[in-house]
Amino acid sequence: MRKQTCHISLNTYLSLSRAWCAGLLALALAANTVSGYFTLSPVAVVGSDLGISDPSTPYENMINQSGISTPFVSGVTDFDTYFANPSTTFANLNGTNNWQSKFSFNLPLTGYVDLDLGASYNINKIAIWNVSVKNVTVKILDDLNSPGQVAGSFILTDHWHFFSSYPVDVLSFGAVHQGRYGRLAIESAYTFSFNDTFAYANIGEVVVSADTPAPTPGSPRLDIIHNPNGDITVTFTGTLQTATTVDGTFVDVTGNPQGTYTLPKGSLSAQQYFRARDN
Repeated sequence: MRKQTCHISLNTYLSLSRAWCAGLLALALAANTVSGYFTLSPVAVVGSDLGISDPSTPYENMINQSGISTPFVSGVTDFDTYFANPSTTFANLNGTNNWQSKFSFNLPLTGYVDLDLGASYNINKIAIWNVSVKNVTVKILDDLNSPGQVAGSFILTDHWHFFSSYPVDVLSFGAVHQGRYGRLAIESAYTFSFNDTFAYANIGEVVVSADTPAPTPGSPRLDIIHNPNGDITVTFTGTLQTATTVDGTFVDVTGNPQGTYTLPKGSLSAQQYFRARDN
């Protein structure tokens, strides 16, 4: 019988990852676990047919907070709270802070961008700091080779002519969709001038409103709490295993703890990974 496992990682940079069997969820180390929908950055741009106009405007500019005015902690900052005051969430209108696609003279501009969230999440909204994209359909996928779920089709705001910064478009799906990947299917873009015969995509940042899906009934569970005294408590079902790298050889934790395992503050290693497997 195939063993089921879930993973968690710790490190001394005051950050951690936690997961159910679906994958990893990045969290900042906090006194309590996260509840509700949080602001989540994709971990990578894994595909696009639109290219980049210049090395200074790479895809990564959409997921690295390079141009936004108010930073957030991915996996921790409450999504609705962060976007409650629109005046604090502007982005700089600077090409080197944004992704810019190649120019296209074949209008309307069409193409896609695939974003990897790093694990499967419940997603109910997306926020796009957009400059030039006009029509976009957002899809949520578990597998990039699948058709995915259409979360919504939207008309974004034209921010070409904002002076030095521009606001964000926060888009609600109207329902919760679960998946690991987000696809921006771009169907048109605004031109800079009315009589321009070319266009290109220009996006500053993309985040989603995400929550960790409930574990599959019967599968092993794994969670973490950072105690006020600095200790870490891991709660789990099944057998707890550890390794020094995420792809390393996992071995049972010494003493075969049951249910909980506490790591004193002074014993935390530079990098440590845990997983729970069913017995």
